[in-house]
Amino acid sequence: MAYADFCEPEADLEDLWSLSAKEQEEALRTLLRPFSGKVFVHPKQRELHLSRDLGRDGRIGELLFWGHSEGLRIIWHDPLEFAEHFSRASTQIRLQDNAIQRYVVELFETAYARRAQDIHIIHSGRSTLIRLRILGDLIDYEQKDPIFGEQMMALIYNCFAQQTGRAVFSHLLRLDGRIINPQVLPAGVFAVRLHAEPIQSNARDAGLLMTLRLLYDSTHASGSLRQRLSLLGFLPEQIAQIGELVRRDGLSLVSGATGHGKSTVLKHIFESMVASMPERSYLSVEDPPEYRILGVNQIQVQTEPGEGLNRAEAYREALAGALRSDPDVLMIGEIRYAEAAQAAINCALSGHAVWATLHAENSLACVTRLEGLLEERGQNHARQWILNPDVLSGLCHLRLLPVLCQECKQKASDRLGKRQAQSFSQDSLLRAKKVLGRHFGKVYVRGPGCSHCQGRGTVAMTLAAEVVTLDNTLRELLIYGQMSKVRDLLRKNGGKTSVEVALQKMAEGLVDPRDVEMRLNAQIPC
Repeated sequence: MAYADFCEPEADLEDLWSLSAKEQEEALRTLLRPFSGKVFVHPKQRELHLSRDLGRDGRIGELLFWGHSEGLRIIWHDPLEFAEHFSRASTQIRLQDNAIQRYVVELFETAYARRAQDIHIIHSGRSTLIRLRILGDLIDYEQKDPIFGEQMMALIYNCFAQQTGRAVFSHLLRLDGRIINPQVLPAGVFAVRLHAEPIQSNARDAGLLMTLRLLYDSTHASGSLRQRLSLLGFLPEQIAQIGELVRRDGLSLVSGATGHGKSTVLKHIFESMVASMPERSYLSVEDPPEYRILGVNQIQVQTEPGEGLNRAEAYREALAGALRSDPDVLMIGEIRYAEAAQAAINCALSGHAVWATLHAENSLACVTRLEGLLEERGQNHARQWILNPDVLSGLCHLRLLPVLCQECKQKASDRLGKRQAQSFSQDSLLRAKKVLGRHFGKVYVRGPGCSHCQGRGTVAMTLAAEVVTLDNTLRELLIYGQMSKVRDLLRKNGGKTSVEVALQKMAEGLVDPRDVEMRLNAQIPC
């Protein structure tokens, strides 16, 4: 059987080994294309390597017939074994094709031009869907065939990314990496953070979700601390509180969900500190750095082969090294390990100003989250240790809300009681009306979209933030878990929760009530 019977008709593969080197490469590319990185032909050793997860594609029999007719040794591998030893080699031939590389580069450029935060590549086995997250919303961008999709993901991981852990692409394994090549990324993008997860698929092949986070500062904020934080969406009284924290030693925590601006806020806080206090030494320990921070010496957490360190231990070692580097102010990219939590507190106890990010539900939940991490290390009386006056200085919690397009937004009062073509919660409007009363007339909702907002109805993001500066009274209440009294005292002193800030911005016509409830994962309190 001629190879042309099951490959592209223009490919003449009747005698592969008699072709020139360039012709062999093209013929091999054509031959392997239908099998999407699960077959590898080794011409010199005359071997045909196959992964056992190929399924029951009828063309496999034809491929095996060809292999036997050419006198190749047929070798089957467990899928993980094939991924480990042959996945990179099997994709190298196909990755010679610059069309996929050009597509990926153009995809990054398009995502950046549209101010996308993330690119989702969803390989379901039967198709590949590409989606963009723009101003918090996921929108469908393009659909590709599954072979192109898997080749694209293999190229992104094998050729563009610095891998964390596994060295070769496999659709069966969790993958992490980072892209920093300036020849691949748009000029305004510092890096792309990559994560891939195997997903269930209705097709015979396993699926894969690859998420690419574009790391760039879309705010273009500059100037003083007040100017930067105001542009990000902090209230004036919150800016004053952060200004106080900047002048303190001890640990200040910035919390929030993934993608809600923690790293961006820290970047602007540190750049403003560098500008106003250049005589100080600023260091960061990050895994990995997400933005360039002007004037800050950024240390990347890393493990070298043979060191035997896991990521938690590597974080601890990096922090110890940073302290030996004589910093005045230290930034910890994220406290995700007990070792990092303990090291951050030790840094604060040694008289340093420390800023760090943490995943927590709200500002006060940072204490509980940090306590849980320390208890993993067997730390007794963790809460008292955290709330030592020389340790925890302040808390900041961030939630991002989409800002309505001023050209096409519509009055919320006009939408009440009307059946809308768009999906819209009337309950959200009713709750907003009940709590805002006479101010409800100033509330707006998303419009149909226009040329100004590129059809989205929103144009930017703003913060609904919580900021808490701790004093001895608050520390004592927190130690004994008297949370209701803590909240009452904060409210008495003018503090606002994320929901209360969102209500204020809602009454200013900046944000949609539906977005507030969805993004804050909470109903508007009536």
